[in-house]
Amino acid sequence: MPTLRSTRLRITDKEDLHEAMFLRGWSDGLPLVPPTESRVRRMLHGTTRSASEALGKCPPMYSEVTVEKVAINAVLAGCEPKQLRVVLAATEAMLAEPFNLHGVSATTMGATPCVLVNGPARLDAGLNTGLGALGSGTRANASVGRVLKLILQNVGGAQLGGTESTTLGTPMKFTLCVAECEEELSSGWEPFHCSRGFNRGDSAVTVLAVTSGPHQLVDFSTREALQLCDLLAGILSAVYNPTLTMINECLVVISPEHHRTLVRGGINSKAALCDALWHLCNRQINLQLHKTVRLVVPGLAGTVVGAVVGLIGRLINLTGAVLVYSLLRHWRSLIKVYSLLTWRNKKLRKFVSPESLHVIVAGASAGKFSAVCPGFGIGVPPMSTARLSQAVTVAVESPLPGAAGMPESTGTSTGADGERDESVLLDPTGELQAPPFWPQERSPMLAEGGVALLDISKAGGSVILSRIGKLLQGEFPGIQTHCFRKPTFSRPAPPSLLCEIAMRCRYVIIAMAD
Repeated sequence: MPTLRSTRLRITDKEDLHEAMFLRGWSDGLPLVPPTESRVRRMLHGTTRSASEALGKCPPMYSEVTVEKVAINAVLAGCEPKQLRVVLAATEAMLAEPFNLHGVSATTMGATPCVLVNGPARLDAGLNTGLGALGSGTRANASVGRVLKLILQNVGGAQLGGTESTTLGTPMKFTLCVAECEEELSSGWEPFHCSRGFNRGDSAVTVLAVTSGPHQLVDFSTREALQLCDLLAGILSAVYNPTLTMINECLVVISPEHHRTLVRGGINSKAALCDALWHLCNRQINLQLHKTVRLVVPGLAGTVVGAVVGLIGRLINLTGAVLVYSLLRHWRSLIKVYSLLTWRNKKLRKFVSPESLHVIVAGASAGKFSAVCPGFGIGVPPMSTARLSQAVTVAVESPLPGAAGMPESTGTSTGADGERDESVLLDPTGELQAPPFWPQERSPMLAEGGVALLDISKAGGSVILSRIGKLLQGEFPGIQTHCFRKPTFSRPAPPSLLCEIAMRCRYVIIAMAD
């Protein structure tokens, strides 16, 4: 029996059990399952990994995430033991450096983790791949996606209004877990994790950041692959906003009926679909070039240049349309004409490359509805907005020997002596909690130490900091100000930069945000 190290919290008879969990800040706003010791131990039957094994550190407090803490939060979320293997893999993916959980959680843009599950683990965990695959109604999907948010909140210490600054938010922040309907895939259409270096029979979890959606394509009559791809490209070309280009990632969920339409039309692989969508998105962007140029080039010059470039874009679209519909059998080759401008100027691409599109097939067998969810990041390095988050794929632990005997749920809770232990809960939080922040009064000796002005690399930040520097110099003659810039606003400052600031400056203006 594993040793559980989490603090035991006793709920008194005067407290309502469920309200007590709310008051302690454990909830995402919805009711929770009490994490009693017996429930957590039953949850741990879902893995062979040690309860004390560390999976990584969770921002913003960078508390250590152990298998035990994951199990406690999985109980809170309503998971069953058979889902724990998937949850552990998703947690490891979320904590990986390329995913940048700190930036995903903190952004005003409303980004949130999306969990994609492939392989036999989908069925072992009871995940829904069909009817309503993106929605409510299935315990496994709802609870698996929910655990990640609870870990971020409880172990990492992220709090709305604290480090989580989302302007509008999204229901996807509660949960978003989808399993691919691999049984519907035709020959040539491989499961998503195969594009990430895994074999078809492997089980893997991919976590990617999504910022909005699902944006649903409503289609009542499409029978041709070209027409369907053009409609999908229309949805894709408008994500973020119609004038923004070079988006890094986007999830594309194709319904089984649309999948069959594409295959009949000669789209024999996901790579072929991504290539077609990429070129057709550029066709849509050609129609917006006059607006895009005016955003970059101000005044009359922008209007004139935008009009000229926009005219070129429309001429390319007209040429492409004539070629495509005159030689319809070769449309997949001819649509490359729409990307003529992107060959000379990569900044005019809607998505960085066809590989920016992550395609899965899911949903009910009948219904002409597909959807897209844009990712988090725009541009190419060294742009500060590039690769703010990248999808991460992690293998799922092999099935447990004798998994058929695994407890089905974490239901009624009893202690070792057979008595109900509902009143004693295991603490789901991390060992590091955010301290209260008290701004200090301005020191009258400010002029005696250098002042660092740290630009977090957001647009306009350097302008504001420059004005602050001039105001300081006017009030404190002789003061030394030093300007620093983070490589990207989405990640913590590199240790080397923090050391340089500490060595050169006594004071620092630490943040300029939205």
